[in-house]
Formats: sequence, C-alpha cells, structure tokens
Amino acid sequence: MIVNQRGRLFNAMPADETQHPGNQRLAELQVQTLQSVTDLGRRMFGVAACSLALLEPDDEHLRFSATSGEGAAAVVGLRLPVSRGIAGWVVS
Repeated sequence: MIVNQRGRLFNAMPADETQHPGNQRLAELQVQTLQSVTDLGRRMFGVAACSLALLEPDDEHLRFSATSGEGAAAVVGLRLPVSRGIAGWVVS
C-alpha cells in the first residue's frame, strides 16, 4: 500500500501478482493493518463502529476495506461513487 502525492492510499500490487506467496502475505498484512486502524479508531473515539474506505484506482469509487464494531460485516466490500455520501465528499 502506498500513499500518493494527494495523500490517497492505493494498492501498489497489480492483481495478477497477488498469487505469489510473498505477495499474498503482503496483502494479508495490509488487511491486518487496516483492520488495526479501524479497531484503534473505534476504541479511541468510543464509537460503536468505524470503517475505512480506500479510493479505487479509477478515482471514481471508494471501497470499504476495513471495519470494526456494529454492522462491520455488512460494510466490507461496499463500493460507492465519490459523488455520494460523506466519505465521497471528504475525498472530493
């Protein structure tokens, strides 16, 4: 995962390279790191749920990649256009 010049996170590993065992481990570590961030955010702010959405390479959509707390399972993988919601407003 890399932060680009605009402060956006993106996955630096092309999809076709994720099959290599070393790259699979890197992908697992990325998921664990994002999960840790949402867990910590939820505890620090004393909220029921926390989610983290990443901007997709098309710069047009956000995908919720990690969540913690109530309703977490329903949010992971959700994809929204940047023109919708508070998260889209933040990224615009």
